[in-house]
Order: sequence, then C-alpha cells, then structure tokens
Amino acid sequence: MKTSDPDALVGDPPTQEETAHLAARFGRLLLANGADASYAGASVRALAEGLGHEVSQLYTAEGVLVSAQSGAQAHVRLSHSIAGTRVDMGRLIALRGLVAPVPSDPARLDPAMDAIENGAEGHSPVLIAFGLAVTAGALARLFAGSWSTVLVAGLVGAASAMVRRQLAQRHVGAIPAAFLLACITGLIAVILARFVPGSSSALCLTVAGMLLVPGVPLINGVSELVVGHTGIGLSRVASGTIALLAIGCGVLLVSSLGGTPLRPDQAPGVLPIGQDLFYSAVAAAGYAMLFEVPFRAVPICVLCGMAGHGLRTELIINGMPLAVCSLAGAILAGLVARAGAAFHGVPAVTFAFPGVVAMMPGSYGFRAAAGGLQVMDAAAATPPALLALTLSLAITTVAVTLSIGIGLLIATTTPLIPLRFHKDDAHGR
Repeated sequence: MKTSDPDALVGDPPTQEETAHLAARFGRLLLANGADASYAGASVRALAEGLGHEVSQLYTAEGVLVSAQSGAQAHVRLSHSIAGTRVDMGRLIALRGLVAPVPSDPARLDPAMDAIENGAEGHSPVLIAFGLAVTAGALARLFAGSWSTVLVAGLVGAASAMVRRQLAQRHVGAIPAAFLLACITGLIAVILARFVPGSSSALCLTVAGMLLVPGVPLINGVSELVVGHTGIGLSRVASGTIALLAIGCGVLLVSSLGGTPLRPDQAPGVLPIGQDLFYSAVAAAGYAMLFEVPFRAVPICVLCGMAGHGLRTELIINGMPLAVCSLAGAILAGLVARAGAAFHGVPAVTFAFPGVVAMMPGSYGFRAAAGGLQVMDAAAATPPALLALTLSLAITTVAVTLSIGIGLLIATTTPLIPLRFHKDDAHGR
C-alpha cells in the first residue's frame, strides 16, 4: 500500500501480535538503557499509535508486559527479561528516533532495534576513562580537596573506568561488580595517596566510592514510586540500595585494611559559588562521557550541572537545609533539561542525569556506615553524640535522594510553562 501521506504506514499494517511484540521489545530496550517507566510508557504508546493500535502496559523487574488492542480483541506479549541496566543516552536518543516521526514501515523496526541493541558503543574507552578522571578530580575539588588530592582522585577515576570495563566484559553481576569495584579502586586510592604528599587518602577513598553510587537507578526508582509504577520502582530502589550497601562494604573494608578511617564528623567543605559552578560543569561533562551522551547534547548537561549544583551550594551557604537545597537544585536542573530536550528533540533525561548525579549524597551514606560500625563496636557505651550524628547522616542520605528524584519529576512532568520549541519560532512566525 502506497500513499502520498508521508506519515502513513507503508505496506500491510501490522497485526496486534506484531504490534505487541514491537512495543514490548521497545519498552525493554528503553528501560535497559536508563529510561524510567513513565518515559518508556509514553514512548511505547507513541510507537503503538503510529502502528495503528492502542496498548496497555505493565512494567516489572522481570520485563515489560504489553497488551495490543483493536476493538474487542487483544494480544498480550511479555518481553524478554531485563538482565541488567546501564545508562546509555546515545541509545535512548536512537530509540526515540524510531517513533519521531511516526514509523512508516513497521517491517524495519525490528532490524532497527537490532542495530541499536547490538551496535558499537558511542564513546571510546579512552574518552570514557578521561571523562571519569576529570569527574573524580572535580568531585574532590567540590569537597574542597587539595590539588594533590585532585590529582590522585583523577588517577583513581581513570582506573575506575578501566576496571569497570573489564568486569563488564567478564559479565560479572551488578552487586559483585559494585563490591569489587569499590575494593579495587579504593585500594588504588589509598596506595596512591601515600605516594603523593599533601593528598587526603580518606577523601580519595570517598571519591572512589562516589563514582560508583547508582544514582540513576535510585532517582528513577523514586520517580516511579511517586507516579504509581510501584513494582518496578520498588525493584529499582531495592537493587540500588543493595548496590550502595555493597559499595559501602567495599569502601569500609579498604578503610579498615588500609588504615584510612572514615570519620562521621568529617563533613565535606563548600567552595565559593564561582568555583562551585566551574567544577560542577566539569563533573557534569565527565559524567556525560560515562553515560554515552552525544557530543551535541553535552553543553546542556554542563548547564544542568552548573544550575542544579550551583543553586544548591548558594542555598547551603545561606543556611538552608540540605534536602531543601537539593530539591531546589534538582528542579532547576530539570527545567534546564526540559528546555534543552524541547530544543534538541531528545529525551530530557539525556541532560538531567549527568547534571544531578554529582548531587547524590554518597559521602553522607559512607559516613553514616562508618558511624554505624563505631556504634556496633561501642554497643551500650556509644556516646549519644555519635548515635545522633550517625542517625542524622542516614536520614540525610535518604532525604536528599528522595528530594533529587522528586525535584526532577516536578520539573520534567508538570506543565508549569510552555517549553516546546518549534522551528518556525526561530524565524519569528
């Protein structure tokens, strides 16, 4: 069937079974590459409507269940299980391109998804290692670390990227990989810090752990719980929390073996706002490399990082609670991401995640774990101040994580102001 309408389907229209298969596979690929259930649901709905069917969807930790409907008939399809998730914004953008504009030839969708799923990675391993190196150095500087500490943290970041790649090639599970990464990179941090005068081994060890914090799954899980995707939301929060515990165990093990105690009362410093903006931008750019963000989208990631972290720091300097500051920073970063998404025609998460992941309270979680160990050792003789500090750090870790997830959700889903950009607007029409 041929037609002059460029948006009409070419060839025979797909059956309900074909639509259910394509929709379920499409949703699985979106989830596997870092999308949350709300974004995946909207994209799957757009794909199915383009194929001429309505769909009902259910997102679980085991896979995506899709029912394609046409009149009184329906066909149900469960996708393959989601073996593991990563954050690959290049693949998300490519997947989004399959439904914008409306697909004209459904026979090409399966091969197109094959190419996206099995295609080569976007950025080279060397570039990703460099990105993690500059990110680690920027994080150390955001904590007011010395330049010697920044140097060691940068080397640890590059090593983290290489070890991460080796574990992925050997198909090590997510939780064992998190523990092994924390142990290996933590040991590298402690050893290097002893050979570089003036560096802080405790801060280098903290940065090594922060590079591994599963910020995206935790943020996605919070967002999914808020909007009602309870099953997959709980699964993401649970898996992210277990991974965080594995990382914490690795960091604390290295801390004990290496003679580098993490003190609960050792709070990170705060830089002047100008320096904070610069190093936030550097950290966001480095995370963009790790998340496979295309080069054309990196500047918006940088703006998100500067806006979100900069606002949070300014509010902290003015004495506001950290959770409130994080909420405000996430909302501003989300608004910048939403505007960039409308302008570039790509998902908002492409910009939002690299921009806010540096705000994740990894150092608070590690300090809370260190305090917990001290409480275990002291038992009934635990000083009240230590118990109160440990509890405060644990509450702060949870509250800040929730604040970031809710802030992004508010900014990217609430119709506060018209943010859609049309090409005709650039010409004044």
